[in-house]
Amino acid sequence: MKTFWAVLKTQLNQTFGFSYFRYLYKNSRPRFFRRLAFVPLMLLALVPLLKLITDMYRMVFEVLHPLGQDALIFALAFVLSQSLALVFGLFYLMSHFYLAKDLDILVPLPVKPSVILGAKFLIVVISEYMVMLPIVLPALFVYGVNTGPPWTFWILASFISLLLPIFPLALSSIFVMLLMKVTSAAKGRGVMRVAGAFFGIFIFTAVQWLQYRFRKSGPQDMSDLIAGPNGLVHLVTRKFPPSLWAAEGLLHFPKPAGFYYLALFTGSTLVITAVLYFLADRVFYKGLIGGNEVSAKRKKIVTNRETFKACSPFQALFIREWRNLTRSASFLMPVLVNTLMFPLALVVPVIFASGENLAGLVNKIQADIWFRYIVIFIAAGLITWLGAANCIAITALSREGQTFWISKILPVSPFLQVLSKLALAFVFPLFLTGLVLLGEALLLHFPPGHLAMQALLAMIGSLLIMGFSLHLDLLNPKLDWTDPQQVMKRNYNAIISVFSTMGFIGLNAGFIVFLAQEADLSPSLTYLSVTVLWLLLLGLITWLLFSRVETCYRKIEL
Repeated sequence: MKTFWAVLKTQLNQTFGFSYFRYLYKNSRPRFFRRLAFVPLMLLALVPLLKLITDMYRMVFEVLHPLGQDALIFALAFVLSQSLALVFGLFYLMSHFYLAKDLDILVPLPVKPSVILGAKFLIVVISEYMVMLPIVLPALFVYGVNTGPPWTFWILASFISLLLPIFPLALSSIFVMLLMKVTSAAKGRGVMRVAGAFFGIFIFTAVQWLQYRFRKSGPQDMSDLIAGPNGLVHLVTRKFPPSLWAAEGLLHFPKPAGFYYLALFTGSTLVITAVLYFLADRVFYKGLIGGNEVSAKRKKIVTNRETFKACSPFQALFIREWRNLTRSASFLMPVLVNTLMFPLALVVPVIFASGENLAGLVNKIQADIWFRYIVIFIAAGLITWLGAANCIAITALSREGQTFWISKILPVSPFLQVLSKLALAFVFPLFLTGLVLLGEALLLHFPPGHLAMQALLAMIGSLLIMGFSLHLDLLNPKLDWTDPQQVMKRNYNAIISVFSTMGFIGLNAGFIVFLAQEADLSPSLTYLSVTVLWLLLLGLITWLLFSRVETCYRKIEL
């Protein structure tokens, strides 16, 4: 156990930088307090999001309370948080278990594989709390304030919240270990592993779809569910039993049924954790060591052909940026997740919808022009936010690390280098926009003109946010990293970029509401006003970025 705590302490220091903050406190107080100032700023930036989530839960509670379905509030929160951990945890676990540079130090130590994997697993669980708590806490708060439960409710809710991400993350960990073991000897194993992770998500989605199709409830069944106390809890959580057990245990405690469901939830968590611990000693190193083997490329060298093909400086820089992005899975994983998972998240609810509901949604889009424009604004806002969340622009210079000196001596202007970085970052929102437009055209029958309007607004927003993010990285690049994961997960510029984008989108939402309700503008004039505003901001950001690029390049020191 002492060995486990020693490894866990090392992982905590490496992931959250406690030793680094201690060093700054002793040797550079101004830098320490500058970094410390980010904490209240980030918490302050979360306030609007938490208020929005709380208001949504409150509205849902007001609808469900007369029906006697109060517990559906935290049941929804449990299902959503565990589903996010199960799906998105695949890529985070793969990166943390198999792509971290500290494995070269940990593996030779006389430590069991289960100890190393267990410490890394706990780090992932702690990180998942940051995603899960903003979803679960507002739901528990709304339920508790409106129903006045006993003090035991809050203690049990805290206990369940601590256990909530363990089951889905352990399940994803087992899948990741088996996937890495199977693909360790295959050629092109990197591509196969990423494809395998997406295949696992596809299988999970397909199973849910089949369950939905074969479990259609008739009108009488639905009436029975609504008539029964908290019957909708069973309807919502039946796709993921641990969420059902957690919700029922919290709802019925301290009755015998509450103890029964709580025992099921706790027992299933302990069992899946024990299975993970058992497999770690038998599978973890096989996938890890096999994945580090490199086979020689038996490529025949031909000397009587042209070795190099000339291309323009911009094309050469773009290829260089692409290779720099794809050289490490730690760089590429967040991009793939944000680019591909968002369309999947939009398509799955439409697939699950019945034919009548889908037809009603299509008719609503065709008949209500304001509803159509709301869809345009929401989709454009999400694509804009993902332009910051995929971390391409905000790490454009930081990804080069100690090799940035090459960029400084290249016989190419910094203007062209930054332009190539911006072009690469723009490729992914462009691809994402195409997927979203294709889905809206095929499933929702969106008019072509409004698809073009949505594409235009999404592209302007993406360029605006990526220009802002690239400017931040240009002013303060993180070049002293030793592990690629540090660029993506311990980059304060990325935090500033993501939360600034959330604030920007929130302000624009308020601006749209003001134009529609207070100024009483038509949908087309509202869209035109937002587009003109974004174009002006894009022009300002572009001018600031490219007017200072030469000076910033000269000031960057390694």
